[in-house]
Amino acid sequence: MNHCPICRGDMVQTETAQLRCLSCGYELNTTVEARVAAKIQERAARGLNKYGTTMERTDLSRLDWLRHAQEEALDLAVYLEKVMGMEQRKEVTGE
Repeated sequence: MNHCPICRGDMVQTETAQLRCLSCGYELNTTVEARVAAKIQERAARGLNKYGTTMERTDLSRLDWLRHAQEEALDLAVYLEKVMGMEQRKEVTGE
């Protein structure tokens, strides 16, 4: 069973290829784009719960935002390097 990205309630399939939360009524279209959009919404909700603010905050300078973006990009580079190493080992070992 899928869980709602908003309230973690149970999701059910509707006749229009969407998932609907039984608890809060949130609807999720099952296209790739809609899944990405839902992940962005879920991440925003987690950020609000964790940090008590949204991306609309005004207390950061442009340089602060750039630093945050750079940190995220560096994390991505680390993840990519890890997975690339795993794929390279597969090629070498044949696994």
